[in-house]
Amino acid sequence: MFASEYPYEIYTYINYANGIGRKKTLSSLGILPALEITLAADDAQTKTASIDILTYIVEFSPSVVRDYTLQQINNTDE
Repeated sequence: MFASEYPYEIYTYINYANGIGRKKTLSSLGILPALEITLAADDAQTKTASIDILTYIVEFSPSVVRDYTLQQINNTDE
């Protein structure tokens, strides 16, 4: 599977999760911490796929990303 196909798979999963009322499914599975790791990777293809995935998550559930970001900031401040 090519990196450009991954966002479509995530897009499909997000649509499905939203359809059954589980907006935080990806969040509960740890997708955002995983994306933090992949965004720090040296591989350009991995970073590109990670950015695409994050873009789809922000598009479908910006509040989840905002809540995660605020939580990370609060954890850093402590």
